Amino acid sequence: MSSSDASLRWASKHIDLVQKIEPRPEETASKLALSQRNLDRARTALHDGALDQAVICAEAAMVNAADAVIASAGYRIRGKSGSHLARFAYPGLPQPFADDALAVSATRRARNRAQYEELGSVSEALATESVRAAARLVEAAEQG
Repeated sequence: MSSSDASLRWASKHIDLVQKIEPRPEETASKLALSQRNLDRARTALHDGALDQAVICAEAAMVNAADAVIASAGYRIRGKSGSHLARFAYPGLPQPFADDALAVSATRRARNRAQYEELGSVSEALATESVRAAARLVEAAEQG
């Protein structure tokens, strides 16, 4: 099975969330720049001890990095319920996305808790790992 077949199956499975677009290098570059900016924000927040903010920005960097890869393949994820799962299930994501799947999930849960439920809920260890995982994913997206 080709990667094109896998992408088509993925798009069909997530038909309510995935939109086919014309790949545009400038859109991919913009998403990569945003992923780097959010990674820089995550690193600054971690350095400053703002652990909740570090996780929030790390998760945004992960999402931006995945969206850059997806956009380069000619797809866009609509911001609806289930979009996070569809995004990280895209079969064309570089290997580090699969390698860091647990870190992505832990970061997402911590981001939800920090942003919507409980101030100060993020440990330093989790924030550090979230920022490191985000850095790996941003780098993987940049390398294509």
